[in-house]
Amino acid sequence: MPTCPARPQFPALATTGLTITNLSSVIAVKLTTPNDPGESTFIRAASPQRNGVRAMPQVKEIGLCPAPVTGVPNITALYTAAFGAPTVGKRLFVQVYQMVDGWESMTTTYTALLPVSG
Repeated sequence: MPTCPARPQFPALATTGLTITNLSSVIAVKLTTPNDPGESTFIRAASPQRNGVRAMPQVKEIGLCPAPVTGVPNITALYTAAFGAPTVGKRLFVQVYQMVDGWESMTTTYTALLPVSG
């Protein structure tokens, strides 16, 4: 009978937050991170919620965290592919976790409000 691999020691999660910008109606959803999140960092997200929602809604897998460009992983394409473009005033929930040898790390949840165009 096959045996499961031993539970790995997960490195510290590289992401530290979620940033949403709206410059001239161009929306960007990005994770903040001081380091490259690596090839085992995955993202789940919820559809855009009304501002008053504070409890974590149902989420779905949206993909592998993209490599940072100028130090920032841009997840806009992943998010809009899953849920369409969010609208001003909606709250976004994003979960980040690592997957190593079939084991999943603890999940970190970030939330941010989509600002009006600046």
